[in-house]
Amino acid sequence: MTTFKTGNASISTDQDLQSFYTGFLDKVAPNARRVIDEKLSEIEKEARRDWPKRKKGSRGSARKFERGYKVDASGSIVGFLKNTAPYAWAIKFGMDSENAQGQDLIYARGKRVGNELLLKPLRKSSRHVVNALADDIAKRISDG
Repeated sequence: MTTFKTGNASISTDQDLQSFYTGFLDKVAPNARRVIDEKLSEIEKEARRDWPKRKKGSRGSARKFERGYKVDASGSIVGFLKNTAPYAWAIKFGMDSENAQGQDLIYARGKRVGNELLLKPLRKSSRHVVNALADDIAKRISDG
């Protein structure tokens, strides 16, 4: 079950709704869905690898990723990747940040982890999704 909140409103979706979104995208824009899934998977893999871990008292935010599809406020179906730890937005890179394997992380001190490991890579990969969607639309028009 996935829950989305905006202000005082929230909605929960189950696996059936996720299947509906993916089925719709498979029918309408299969290349775009494939690219979205690939990019989200790559970004999640890298974020898990580079997510900082406290030496003591870790609450396991590096294991709390979720990805899927949802309908946004404008009615568009969008792919998402988020860290569900309630404090994830506040995590910043420190002076001696290390990942779970004890390797040093080279990110600017004080930068928010979510911005660096999730938001920036998602924005960077959006061009690939737009290109795949344009190809899907062009194919539908030419087959039309």
